Amino acid sequence: HVGLAAAASLAGTTIDAVHPLMAELVRVHLVTEPTPGRFVLHNLIHAYAGALAGEIEEATERRAATVRMLDHYLHSGYTAAVTIHPHRHPLVLPPPAAGTRLAEMSGLEQAIAWFTSEHDTLLAAIPRAARHRFDRHAWQLAWTLSDYLDRQGYWQQGLAVHETALQAARRLGDVAGEAAVLRAMGRVASSLDR
Repeated sequence: HVGLAAAASLAGTTIDAVHPLMAELVRVHLVTEPTPGRFVLHNLIHAYAGALAGEIEEATERRAATVRMLDHYLHSGYTAAVTIHPHRHPLVLPPPAAGTRLAEMSGLEQAIAWFTSEHDTLLAAIPRAARHRFDRHAWQLAWTLSDYLDRQGYWQQGLAVHETALQAARRLGDVAGEAAVLRAMGRVASSLDR
């Protein structure tokens, strides 16, 4: 599932420019729109699009699109996370890549709604980021998601994403990142009576 801001980030364009393009893809049944502003590719079309991108796009273009997408989730997730828990020890994030579009949210309800709609996508983005060695994104995405998962009682999911995040922080040699992940893992372990 992808929202308009994420699709615009992937394409490196504006939300206003991507909206009619997504509407056209829905019209010709290449994507579905199960809820307003949320788009889904069928698995076969997703696989074909991935293969086609590998054939016609340069690796640097694919990498830049991946960074924009991960930056969208990281920076939007960070905004949502500090809205949910404003007194949490903050992260220092580098600015998002040029062409990244962020989700708009103005309060606690919107932050929780954003995490609810992006929950599955974020859970998939963390191991994908780690697999492709976007290690900073992997551990910081887990950081953004941790309070939401804790509040919702998704402790097993929290444990899984933080195990991935810990490996990513360690590969980077990021001691502060490792400490942040271990702190979150400790909270999850406590919730699971471990």
